[in-house]
Amino acid sequence: MTKSKKKNQARPPPGPRNSDNHPSNHQSKPAKKATQISCACSEYCHALCNPFEAKPTGLPTFPVLPSAKYRVFARGTAYTGTAGVGFISLDPRATAANDQHAIRYTSASYAGTTIVDGTNPGVSTAVTNAPYTSAQIDPDIVQYRVVGCGLRVRFGGTELNRGGFKIAFVDPTHRSVETRDEASLLSEPQAKKLSVTRNWTNLLYRPVLNSDLSFSSDTTPDAPYMAVMLVSPDTSIAELFEWEVYSLLEYQGANVRGQTHTNADPVGFAAVSAVANQTNGVMQGNSTGHVNQMMKAVHHYLGNGISGVVDVAQTIPKVANTAMTAMDIFEDVLEIGLPLLALL
Repeated sequence: MTKSKKKNQARPPPGPRNSDNHPSNHQSKPAKKATQISCACSEYCHALCNPFEAKPTGLPTFPVLPSAKYRVFARGTAYTGTAGVGFISLDPRATAANDQHAIRYTSASYAGTTIVDGTNPGVSTAVTNAPYTSAQIDPDIVQYRVVGCGLRVRFGGTELNRGGFKIAFVDPTHRSVETRDEASLLSEPQAKKLSVTRNWTNLLYRPVLNSDLSFSSDTTPDAPYMAVMLVSPDTSIAELFEWEVYSLLEYQGANVRGQTHTNADPVGFAAVSAVANQTNGVMQGNSTGHVNQMMKAVHHYLGNGISGVVDVAQTIPKVANTAMTAMDIFEDVLEIGLPLLALL
């Protein structure tokens, strides 16, 4: 073969080095850990963080039951009363029926200083556009459960009248906020005292009880546990506030039409629920930003807070940094176990 042919001949790719000093023979570079959230859990995360824009979805958990998914809403205006105090309160469970007064809010004639029910003078009530009445919701026919729900409030009056503050509170154990006054709300660590602005203040539903994950037929709004108290610096001015309520619901039963399945993802559901319940249910500003932050937190939780099977190359470097390596533990087991076996 001539020299020119040898030059033109393609050289084989270099093989791995056999030298003992090459780093690849001692340790392999650990692969990056990647986490993935299912579509069902991603939609559930959106429902908890931004029920005002999220599409209807179901709880991605067992038992896997077909259900009809709805998003219902209500909106209106509230005012501070003659004592300079007003409020908007919400019971998410009552949003499932279109004849239950899930929302209570004050008019300019309200003379009280506490959160009360809708039968008091100066307090109005509102219902959602849910597809069923309370009479139709029955254990044997139609049942429901709340997937996500939110109340948002912003100042809607003239700039000249804007002043005072808001107290936003979601009770962490779903106790009723009725009879609570300004001092009582501010004594709660989860309550937030906020300035009056034209930006939305969002109060978000969090499932904290076992009953929150089960289908129910109880729509009586006897315990509103989400509320915004409005406090004006001038009792002679009735400050105007806009409010909106959006609720994502599942309905299940013999008389429910349009039922579809929801994929179950118990690991992802656990991560989303855990992260949601570690955050305050009161958030300011852009709901899309809240969704992105929570999704990052869920990925972090999946990567560090969930047990599972991963590549050994990923676990050894972490274990090696602890007080005992995996080999140390294995040697200790042998050291303790072999003498015991000799006694048998």
